[in-house]
Amino acid sequence: MRFPTYVVRPGREHGSRQGREQRQGWHWLLARAGEDAVAASPRTFPSSQQARTDTLRVRLAAATARVETYRDRSGRFRWQLLSRSGSVLAVSAVAYLTRAAAEVAVAAFRREASHAELDEG
Repeated sequence: MRFPTYVVRPGREHGSRQGREQRQGWHWLLARAGEDAVAASPRTFPSSQQARTDTLRVRLAAATARVETYRDRSGRFRWQLLSRSGSVLAVSAVAYLTRAAAEVAVAAFRREASHAELDEG
């Protein structure tokens, strides 16, 4: 089984509970080759190095951090990984039709995020 990879990229459409907006900077995605992303950084970073460093925080917290599941504006379910202080560490990259589907995605994320490699390309 091949684990997902953290990919660091410039710019992206940033999704949050407050809505979507285009932001400049760097972000990371957690995805398997040829598949949709499972998780994304909740914010953009001024440099690719800072985005890479953030993936380390997520790897360490993935198995034990608190997860909040919520409905977005379209009525679909999303999740976000929260630090002990309540800051958002990662967000779902996909909206799910049911809460159960979102929870299955969270379980897969928890299993795989700490083992994912960083794509340096």
